[in-house]
Amino acid sequence: QNIDVFSSDIAEEMIAMGKLLWEQTVGHRIPEERAVVCAMDEIEYEPESMHVAVHSLSLQYTKHNYREREHGGDELICSLCTLNEVLINGGIAFLSLPVGIFHDPQKFRAVCTVLRTHFGFEIVEEDSGHMQTVPGAGEPLYESYIFTLRKIGSPNIVGMSSEAWEILRFAHRVPI
Repeated sequence: QNIDVFSSDIAEEMIAMGKLLWEQTVGHRIPEERAVVCAMDEIEYEPESMHVAVHSLSLQYTKHNYREREHGGDELICSLCTLNEVLINGGIAFLSLPVGIFHDPQKFRAVCTVLRTHFGFEIVEEDSGHMQTVPGAGEPLYESYIFTLRKIGSPNIVGMSSEAWEILRFAHRVPI
């Protein structure tokens, strides 16, 4: 089966790693024009051109400031809207975020509600939540929160409350 693969990341090193792993696993290369170094809100893919999108550990680095939303503070909102735009209807997106963001047990549920209410995504419950890897010998445990999203509509951010904006603030708790 012929699969179109597109890869974007803000880090050039991650693009190189992804291209190498794809070639080693599948046996052919990702064309250069389909491996792009850019931020999530700068993706230049055609609308409704993707069946699956994976964004790992990226949203927490986007600008997100309600008071500065008219001056670039809405980067996270734009990223989620762009993610919705590039997915076909019924397409799947995987978002992962660091565990430290979810110091309040209700935070994950609240983020799910905002994604469902304002960004046109259904949460695939059985494939979402706190995830851990099973490390091999000598490897550290890796854990994150995964959001598995299915596109079911278009974003509706007009009139989005400051409370919803605050829910999408991803801050790490720093140990003292």
